[in-house]
Amino acid sequence: MILTTVLQAIGLFMATNIDDIIILSLFFARGAGQRGTTTRIALGQYLGFTAILGAALLVAWGAGLILPSSAIPYFGLIPWRSVSGRRGRHGEATVTTTTRRSRARRSAS
Repeated sequence: MILTTVLQAIGLFMATNIDDIIILSLFFARGAGQRGTTTRIALGQYLGFTAILGAALLVAWGAGLILPSSAIPYFGLIPWRSVSGRRGRHGEATVTTTTRRSRARRSAS
């Protein structure tokens, strides 16, 4: 039972981090031959992952204080993009630079 859960967790982690592996590979390829590249990339990866994990823990802890315990399992279902999305002058959602880039990549494909 525990082995099955651990293997599922590893599989899910790998499946959700394929893009991370590709991006790290691109960083390593771009910095090939430059001194200290590996250290900077690895340090940035671990610091970023630690920051995301810390933020998730703080949100979970804050949710535990504010929300009733019966609501916490549903916390992951909230569409954060629509909740935290900024609105423009006329009520339309503001498009960020990242969104524009990803839309341009999709239309070029």
